[in-house]
Amino acid sequence: MKSNIFFKIFTIIVTFIIGYFLYEHINILKNEYLKRENQKNLFLEKIDKTYKERDKEFYKSN
Repeated sequence: MKSNIFFKIFTIIVTFIIGYFLYEHINILKNEYLKRENQKNLFLEKIDKTYKERDKEFYKSN
């Protein structure tokens, strides 16, 4: 009887530990994804700005 209660408590504790471990890794991956999205958006804005400047210079010279 005591071993059955111990096994249930042990299972619950192990489940919480695994859940916390997965939760932390999900947060890390989410932060990495958001950082990469931000870098991608900054890069695309920079390219868009460069093309607009070149476009203006092209029409000025022609």
